[in-house]
Amino acid sequence: RALRVTSTTEVTMYAWSYMFATSDATVVLPSPALGMSYRVIAYSGLNSSYPSEFCIVATQNSTIINITPTCNTKDNKIKNVTYSVTLNKGQSYQVQAKTDSSLTGSQIQVQNCKPIAVFGGSMCAEVPKSCNYCDHLFEELYPINTWGKEFILVPTATRTKDRIVILSDKNNTVLNINGSNTTLTN
Repeated sequence: RALRVTSTTEVTMYAWSYMFATSDATVVLPSPALGMSYRVIAYSGLNSSYPSEFCIVATQNSTIINITPTCNTKDNKIKNVTYSVTLNKGQSYQVQAKTDSSLTGSQIQVQNCKPIAVFGGSMCAEVPKSCNYCDHLFEELYPINTWGKEFILVPTATRTKDRIVILSDKNNTVLNINGSNTTLTN
């Protein structure tokens, strides 16, 4: 199910997903910011009952979408094998990992130039894996054409560690964090 919101003036919007003992929120992108090519950022689920997942929402009828998952899925799609789905305006398509693997890096590409929205996350993830509690994760993803090359992160004041996920669309991307280089591969 999708929700369509329109406004007579510019607004900003976020969505809050609340479940018993867990909640998460995401900024919701305006329609002009949507794209046709995405890489999923999700997170490994606690187990196969609480999987890594993503959801695609179509903004126009007859939207043809190619999906290449990075792990086997609950609906028996095979890791690294591209398949297609067709969605109409307002329809959504959910993909869930078959095991506790992460769908991070899965590729989503629209065939016929119609923008889509993509949300990634996990039904219940321990962040980090050594944590004894799980939360669901929910984030609207940015299309690849909006990705940047420079970022600034402010650490959380009350914690000694922060966890970040960095994803590259291209192999051999050189990443510099505070003066140290590393190379990312998909």
